[in-house]
Amino acid sequence: MNSPLITRFIFLFVFLSLINAQDKNGYFSLENRLKFGNFLFCKGDYIRAIDEYNFVLTKQNNDTLKFKIALAYQKLERYDESENSFKELFTSQQFGSEAKFEYFKTLYLSDKFETMHKRIADDSFIESSISDKLKRLYNLKHLYSSKSIEDSSKFFQPFNQNESIELLKFYVRKQNLDNKSPALAAVLSAIIPGLGKVYTENYGDGITAFLLTGVLTFLAIDNFNADHNFRGWLFTTLAAYFYAGNIYGSAASAVLFNANVRMNFDSDLTLFLNKNNHFSSNSNLFCK
Repeated sequence: MNSPLITRFIFLFVFLSLINAQDKNGYFSLENRLKFGNFLFCKGDYIRAIDEYNFVLTKQNNDTLKFKIALAYQKLERYDESENSFKELFTSQQFGSEAKFEYFKTLYLSDKFETMHKRIADDSFIESSISDKLKRLYNLKHLYSSKSIEDSSKFFQPFNQNESIELLKFYVRKQNLDNKSPALAAVLSAIIPGLGKVYTENYGDGITAFLLTGVLTFLAIDNFNADHNFRGWLFTTLAAYFYAGNIYGSAASAVLFNANVRMNFDSDLTLFLNKNNHFSSNSNLFCK
């Protein structure tokens, strides 16, 4: 074998050895991939964090990473994947209880209340350490539901005194939401154009509907009296069109009003729940 060939072979061997060492100890080492994944997770870049964690999991088993992947799916609102990921940790000594709680929270966030109820009914599935937290979480769903709360004593039972006082305000507010009747709004506008919109507190549109329908009706009558039948029928058609639209618009305005009331209620409730850590993510435990 000639000398230049041996030299090139040695150079190639050294070069590959250096690359391999760099891979193990440099930027693409397992340790650095894990650090980068943690950085992405804490910055909210959950998709790329999941990729980094999954790579690390191909090299080593780590329940902490599995738990963080499940939390990341929850944050991304990929609830089915989050549920399945938490289920895999039910038997984990380190994260078993927390995984079950987060699993229930995922069911809660994805509105799977029936599944949640069945699981809670299975006492053997629930550890005492998370029982009270689950009861609070389960009861809170009633405030988001459109149905009224039948048994208030059971509703407040899992909460401490301070929370009960605050939740009582939401409870009373929910029982007395200032909803408007779409049917009544339509009837009122049929009697007096625009009155239904005034009823739904849409005052500007109500006054506009009253004036416009009134002016068009006046013009129709005035033209008929002046024997301008074509213009009379034209304004009659326009008046009828706006009159019918005003009735429909009033009913729609009531629906929008009710949706706004509900949205404001849900928003205030969510702020309260976040303040009291009912929905605080365990991601905070990993990102200090």
